[in-house]
Amino acid sequence: MSRPAAGGDLRVAGSHVYASAGRFAPTVVVTSAGASTDTATASFVVYAFATASGNTFAISDAKAQVGSDATFWGSNWQAANPFLSGVAYGGSFRGYVEAPASPPPACGDTWIGRTGGSADVPATVPPYLAVVVSNGIEKSGSMVGGTVVRIVVVQTDPGYGSSATGKVVAEVCVMSGAPGAPPRR
Repeated sequence: MSRPAAGGDLRVAGSHVYASAGRFAPTVVVTSAGASTDTATASFVVYAFATASGNTFAISDAKAQVGSDATFWGSNWQAANPFLSGVAYGGSFRGYVEAPASPPPACGDTWIGRTGGSADVPATVPPYLAVVVSNGIEKSGSMVGGTVVRIVVVQTDPGYGSSATGKVVAEVCVMSGAPGAPPRR
């Protein structure tokens, strides 16, 4: 459906539901009653969390820039995820985090996970996976946690299993006040 907007512009609206995660570049062609046409193309990434309930994985703030390689799961998680603050975490966290009380995770939320392995890690992950970004880890007993300072999309590498890697391809949100956050207005 199209409508004239203020100033004589024409606005076109539509929708489409994508069945799977991936990169897409839809094209819209608008043809006027007089047969002139205009074409617009956009590109975007459709992503998903690791589970429908919003459980997912974490990476450190030092690995959250678009284009960075990311290790989001595995026994070498700590070595692969240094924090910008330089604070080190010496525990056995492998990278899997549980969704907050009201999923999906959002910037500014807190996340929790378990030390060591996790019995409920999904068998597969989406090709474009939303992961939380943390600027540190706190430990309490067998639980660990932190703040979601960003959410990024990782294009996952094949071979997910005892370890999992990929490349950061997009940013979903940045917590207000976090390094790289847009200024408040």
